[in-house]
Amino acid sequence: SGVIANATINPDFATIEADQERINLTRFELSLQEKRPFFLESAELYRQRIRTFYSRRIPDIQGGAQVSGKVGPWTVAAIGARSDPLAETAWAMYGVGRLQRDLGPSNMAITVANRSLTGDQQGSAGLDATLFFTKTFGFTGQLIRSWGPNTPTGTWAYFLRPAFDTPTAHVHVRYTHLGDQFADNVNAIGFVRDDDRRELDAAVEKTFWVRQFVERLQYDSNYNIYWSQRGTLRSWQIDESIDVEFRNRLSLRVAHREEFKRFEADFRNRQTSLRVGYNTREFQSASGEVT
Repeated sequence: SGVIANATINPDFATIEADQERINLTRFELSLQEKRPFFLESAELYRQRIRTFYSRRIPDIQGGAQVSGKVGPWTVAAIGARSDPLAETAWAMYGVGRLQRDLGPSNMAITVANRSLTGDQQGSAGLDATLFFTKTFGFTGQLIRSWGPNTPTGTWAYFLRPAFDTPTAHVHVRYTHLGDQFADNVNAIGFVRDDDRRELDAAVEKTFWVRQFVERLQYDSNYNIYWSQRGTLRSWQIDESIDVEFRNRLSLRVAHREEFKRFEADFRNRQTSLRVGYNTREFQSASGEVT
């Protein structure tokens, strides 16, 4: 009773609500929301940081089937579909499967995704884990091997993220490795905005309850830097902010961003903002900001 199977033949996706038009001023692809009921049935089971399955890669389908559910500590999900991504006569077979094992509050899973088109196979296989060692210390990670016609030996990607969480604090450090041409392989059925990068990311958040003249003081920060696989610095960014809530219901926020981007030329950007508000935690509020 915990397992559901669905099948469809020539579904009429033309009746689905159209996407809202968005203007993209970046160099990276936009992620679009899935609205087709067939793919929404088990969408939450495939959510990963490095997205090896992105259902919007599959255009209108001739037919498809899927199964999903939970039996004891095991969660299973699988989708198979036949579609024509070239809008001609080259039919492709898409397949994705995920098997997850609960380990108390933690879990580990294996995910495989592949597109077969004109004899070429493109996709990936990966292992991911969410582990809780104590009530405050946890770890998430993912390890993926991709394949495709342009990289016969495949390419690797992984990330490691230990984190510390309490009701008033959060600290994490994450290292991500995305091999060259990893996105070329995975994006036949997945979604990776950029590859050829080694990325280090960290965040520190802390809330202080003063409860005197000041009710609450909150500090947030995020630090990010990444290089190409050959060691060329491509970007770094520092975000810091301080929020102050006074007992008279006034609030103050100061935020600053410092960043470097390397494209055809080097860009160095700075942004500082100051916001003053009143009664900002209630339904009725007012605020003004200068940047």
